[in-house]
Amino acid sequence: MAGEVMRDRLRAVQKMRAAAGLIREKGWTRGVLTDETGRMCILGALYASSTDDGVTVIEQDSLRKILRRECPVAGTWANPISYWNDYVCQNGEQACELLERAAAELEGSDLPSRVP
Repeated sequence: MAGEVMRDRLRAVQKMRAAAGLIREKGWTRGVLTDETGRMCILGALYASSTDDGVTVIEQDSLRKILRRECPVAGTWANPISYWNDYVCQNGEQACELLERAAAELEGSDLPSRVP
């Protein structure tokens, strides 16, 4: 069981980093998972980075943990990740920083916060 949990965590870390890479490569957007030009929101990039499991609970919980701590208003919404992406996040680099920070925290390391 412990091995399975570690494997799932590692897969989530890899997927969040891949999602950040997709946003940097294709661009970032609001309001839709992927727009007509291929730009993606955070959740759209996570879905695109997935081979079979969509956006997992591990990934959602990792992102929500940061948002609850650093952007309390996002935590009051049914989907705080979408809220933050659509209404708080200012650009693709901030979206990438959130994904990378969640990946780092899941790994046990800590990056300085720049999430508004």
